[in-house]
Amino acid sequence: MRRSMVLMIHLLVGATVVAACAKESPPAAAPGTPAASAPAGGPRTPDQEWNKLVEDGRKEGKVTVYASWRPEVREALSPAFRNKYGINLEFLPFGRGAELIARMQAEKTAGLVIADLVGTGGTTMVTGLKPAGLMGPMEPLLLVPEVKDPRNWLGGQFPWKDKDRTGISMAAAVQRMVIRNTDLVKEELKDYRDVLRPQFKGKIILNDPTVEGIGNTLFTHLALDLWTPEETYEFYRQLLRLDPVIERDNRVNVESVARGKYAIALGTQADIVANFTNLGSPIAPIIVKEGARVSGSSYSIGAPPNRGSPKASVVFINWLLSKEGQTVVSKASGLPSTRADVPTDGIDPLYLPMRGEKLFPDTEEWQLTAGTTMLDMARKIVAEARR
Repeated sequence: MRRSMVLMIHLLVGATVVAACAKESPPAAAPGTPAASAPAGGPRTPDQEWNKLVEDGRKEGKVTVYASWRPEVREALSPAFRNKYGINLEFLPFGRGAELIARMQAEKTAGLVIADLVGTGGTTMVTGLKPAGLMGPMEPLLLVPEVKDPRNWLGGQFPWKDKDRTGISMAAAVQRMVIRNTDLVKEELKDYRDVLRPQFKGKIILNDPTVEGIGNTLFTHLALDLWTPEETYEFYRQLLRLDPVIERDNRVNVESVARGKYAIALGTQADIVANFTNLGSPIAPIIVKEGARVSGSSYSIGAPPNRGSPKASVVFINWLLSKEGQTVVSKASGLPSTRADVPTDGIDPLYLPMRGEKLFPDTEEWQLTAGTTMLDMARKIVAEARR
């Protein structure tokens, strides 16, 4: 039943380094394909070409991924991939997309080639990395048949993030972007405007809507999907009168409510909320009748035009997008995968669509608007409130 519900989603949706030394192991077969031994002469089969790629990747030794993925996901992927192929994964984590973009721009200017792959939110990819020339085409990197086959993906469509196919979405979660502490706020909130009640003055933490990220995603969702820009402007004007704390750290935004420091958080990231919910924290999201967005959260993957480990990174991207790799991501993130064959057992039903719920797709055009017009509007409102 849950997988059937998840299938509905994609019909609408078209510096700490974690590393470990790998012990030597023979090259592994491609995900979902049998291994084959090379003949004495003649052309290689696709399986033999893959095994040669793995061999070359092991010689490169590692894949470096710049990512805003949760620690649980990074820590699950590293040993799983290393055990499969004998290639290390090194993650450089980032708290926000703007930090990742600044790092990659500086490296590009300096002529450095460090990041092999980039794992971050779709908005960061489409509105920041891609326009800066920091993303290359992903389609040529997809080699394994089970990865390329659209029938293996929700809705029978490969989950490209943009028309130029530079990014791929790995999660399809219904976004619940406002939460309450159930010990501090006993009554269920049913509308975003419910947070404007006078008793919540000084008890709200707001993910900064003036920078790219989930805070601005909420702002844009209200302005473009549920309300008008004018209604959204007035909502935030009243909200800022309640003296919310404006925070840019996505985890702090959720954790502070889970620990009871604040009663309500706006602009919460789905996988972080799911993590605290699984730990039994007293938090609950607002579910509004107007509908919700469906997004890959921060779980999109792309590649720079130049990579320091070109062979190893191709091995990783194909394994990552296989059923095996996506199962690791889904279990560790707590979010449903965009692959149709990845089970949703253990996924919080809140991040699956509810019966009859109106869903809003995460499109490239929407993300571009979020990264321009909506950012400007949010900055104007906050600046006026601080005068």
